Amino acid sequence: MKNNTPEALPVVFLKVKGNHAKELRKDEYIWYTHYEKILGITVVFIQVDEADNPQDKKLFKDATSIYLKKKGLVVRDAEYHDDALALKKYLKLE
Repeated sequence: MKNNTPEALPVVFLKVKGNHAKELRKDEYIWYTHYEKILGITVVFIQVDEADNPQDKKLFKDATSIYLKKKGLVVRDAEYHDDALALKKYLKLE
């Protein structure tokens, strides 16, 4: 693994239908969440372990999607990223 700083750890970026930002901020596994009013989605970043191959990356995407679906949420999309640069890029767009 690269190192233990949160920015260097892999994340799964998910798009959830509706505004669930406040309730998801209370979840211990969710690193960052924000509601995009124009799109009507909540974006969610969950830190995961490092994946070395496409199968493991898919497993993390599926597992995090299932985790949110079990909370009654509709997950539209999930993407695995090797580090939190995706979050940094997202925050710069706001």
